[in-house]
Amino acid sequence: MDSQEVAESQNTAARNEISIYQQKYWKELVSLRVHLYYLEEYLIFNERCQMAMNWIVALASSGGIGAWVIWQKHSEIWATIIASSQVVGALRSHTPIDKRMKSLPRLLAAMDEIFLSAQRDWFPVSNGELTEKEIHELVMKLKSEKSKAAREYLGQSPLPVRNKFMGRAESNADKFFENF
Repeated sequence: MDSQEVAESQNTAARNEISIYQQKYWKELVSLRVHLYYLEEYLIFNERCQMAMNWIVALASSGGIGAWVIWQKHSEIWATIIASSQVVGALRSHTPIDKRMKSLPRLLAAMDEIFLSAQRDWFPVSNGELTEKEIHELVMKLKSEKSKAAREYLGQSPLPVRNKFMGRAESNADKFFENF
């Protein structure tokens, strides 16, 4: 083996080794994908809760009116059911679920844009085209963008942790990166 072949072999080996900064970037990329799937799980859950509340209010209100017409001797009970359903309907817009239903789709879209940008940046990171400092700056930019999006759309009320959602999000991310 001549000196040129040895040098090329060493360069190839060096490029195949993953630096600490490349690992940090990869972990941040995986974390972002997990967050996206977690937000999707949360959005689906909130949509189901909102639909259930709508059904309950509609059934209580309509059913109460129908029952009141049929059984007028217990009109106080039916009036209470109808009034309660109206109160629930009025208060619903102030529940965390309704507030999240306004912010989660926008947060999900913003995080998806951040992920696409990070995915695009992964190529030069993984190929060793960037210095450790440049990779570090990309990692910090990614963290900053995630944090900014969360603050913008969730404000000071973070999502409650749901381990079941996190487990599914991690599983989905694993499947995603198997085909990456």
